[in-house]
Amino acid sequence: MQIPYTYEILPNGLRVIHHQDVFSKQSAVSLLYQAGSRYDPHQRTGMAHLFEHLMYTGTRRFSSYDKILQLAGGDGNAFTNQDIAYYYALFPAVNLSSYLELEGDRMTNLRLSQRGLDTQRKVVIEEWKETCLDEPFGDVLHVLCEAIYEDHPYRWPVIGYDDQDIRRINRDDVAYFYQQYYQPGQTILAIAGPQSWTETRESVLHYFGSLAGYPVGSSALAPYNYTKGFQEIIKPVDVSQTVIFIAFMMPGRRDTDYAGLDFWSQWMSQNISSPLYQDLIKKRQWLLDIDVYLTGGMEHGQFMIEAHLLPDSSVDKVLKRIWWHLDQVKNGRFKPGGIQAVKHKRENAFEFQGIHLARKLSLLSESTWLGYPEAYLDYHRQFMGCSIPELLAIANKYFVPEQCVTLIYEGK
Repeated sequence: MQIPYTYEILPNGLRVIHHQDVFSKQSAVSLLYQAGSRYDPHQRTGMAHLFEHLMYTGTRRFSSYDKILQLAGGDGNAFTNQDIAYYYALFPAVNLSSYLELEGDRMTNLRLSQRGLDTQRKVVIEEWKETCLDEPFGDVLHVLCEAIYEDHPYRWPVIGYDDQDIRRINRDDVAYFYQQYYQPGQTILAIAGPQSWTETRESVLHYFGSLAGYPVGSSALAPYNYTKGFQEIIKPVDVSQTVIFIAFMMPGRRDTDYAGLDFWSQWMSQNISSPLYQDLIKKRQWLLDIDVYLTGGMEHGQFMIEAHLLPDSSVDKVLKRIWWHLDQVKNGRFKPGGIQAVKHKRENAFEFQGIHLARKLSLLSESTWLGYPEAYLDYHRQFMGCSIPELLAIANKYFVPEQCVTLIYEGK
C-alpha cells in the first residue's frame, strides 16, 4: 500500500502534503503542530495540553469551532503527546475551502481571553485530578517518568506535573506559546479528498500563504542515556488489586531498533497466542490481564509490560516468570511460527489502512513529521524484514535489568 501525494513547503515554513482520492465523497484535514509537552515552560507543565483546550474557544470571526464544523456536517478531534499537538477533521468534500478558512483563522486569530483561560484551566485541573488522583494507578506516568528522567523534557506527563503548575499559567504564557509554536513554521498541514492538488493549493495559499511564519530548524533533543540502573519501586494503594509495570528503556521513533522493539511488543501481546497469556493467565491463573506496549516518543521511550494480578498471586513469582519468558526470547526458545503470525497480522492491518481516508492522512502527516512523507512505507518494510537474528540481538540489547524500572502498585 503506497499513498500517492504532493508535497510543498511554503515560504512561511508551512509544510503541506496532499493526497487525492477521487472516489471519496469526504475530505479530511489535519494540522500537526510541533507543540507537545516537551515545550512546556518551566513550572508551567501542562501548558501544551491546556492549549489544546484553548484551541476550541473560538476566534474573533468564528465564535465556536465545534458548532461550525458540526453545521458543515463534519466531525473532528485532537490529542497532545510529548512531541506534538494533532488536530483533525472529516467533513463533506464540498466544504474543504470553508474548513481551510476556519483553520487558517484559528492559526492566527485565536481568542485568548482571561475568561476563556480561566474556564479551560478549571476543566484541565478537574481532568488532572480525575486521571491522576482519583484513579488507583493514575500517577503511573508521574512515578515512572520521575524515576527514569533527570533533566529532560519527557520528565513530566503531558497533562502536567501537578495542578499548581497548571494554575501558574497566565495569559502572557499562553500568548507566547501560541506565537512561538502555533505558527506555520512549526506546522504540517495534511489534506486528503477528491479535490486535485491544483484546486487544493489555491485554497491553501489563499488562507495560509500570507500568514506570518518562519521555518524552524531541527527539533531533535540530545540523545538520552539512562544511567540509573535497575530500580524497583513499591507503592501501596488503597485497592484490592496489585499491578506491576515493567519499563525497559528504548530509543525514539527514528532509531533503527524501534521496529524490532515494536515487533516484540506485538509478538508478546497477541492475546491468546501469546506465551505470556498462555502461561500466566490460562495455565497458572496468576493474572487477570497482561499487556505489552510501547510509549515511544520522538527521542526516547519505554517498552512496557503491564500485569494485573489476581488475588493471592505472588508478586515475586509473577516477576520471576516474566523474566523467565524474557530469557526464553533472548535465547531464541520460541516457535518461529509466531514471528510469521505477527508479520501476517501487520501486513493485513497495513493494507487495510489504505481504504481509510483519515488513516492515510495520519500516515502522511506523521511520516512528514518524522522526516519525509514516505517514512511510513520504509518503516513497514523494516518491520516486515525483521529477521530472527536481528530480533534476538535487539532482545538481548534492551531486555536487561540495568535498563529496567519496575513499579509495583501493592494492593491491600
